[in-house]
Amino acid sequence: MAIHERDLFDTSTDQPAWPHPHDESAFTTGCPECDFTRMVLSIQRELRLTVRDLWISGWTPNGLADEIRRRIGTGARDLVIHALLDENETRSDQAKAEDWTRQVACLATEAGVDDCDTGWVARWTFRQKDRTVAGIVLFDALDALHDLLPDPG
Repeated sequence: MAIHERDLFDTSTDQPAWPHPHDESAFTTGCPECDFTRMVLSIQRELRLTVRDLWISGWTPNGLADEIRRRIGTGARDLVIHALLDENETRSDQAKAEDWTRQVACLATEAGVDDCDTGWVARWTFRQKDRTVAGIVLFDALDALHDLLPDPG
């Protein structure tokens, strides 16, 4: 069964659950909805991995959210809070740091963020007033997060 854009928005209850991490064989080649879905899942995964790498390099959730707000704006801050929540939810209980989890929970509550299910990037984008601006914010936030990573080596 191919995964389509409709699955991002929970519009059909008879669809199978999202594979996680996504299974490339679930996508239909040349299907615009599948291409969109593949892009969304890739961006979501990249945000999650970048947040994880920033945690490893010593950033705190509050520090990341404030830095992104300062660099790009409040909309990007909320996006990063989604990414922080997503990254934290994918960790096992053993891998969760108490202070990190507490800061993520506080930020999510303040921003009203509670959606970190697969496809949240698309839902976040579609909730924005201007989807073109939302796309720019998305890539600007990802770029800013990458800029915060320490140089390799």
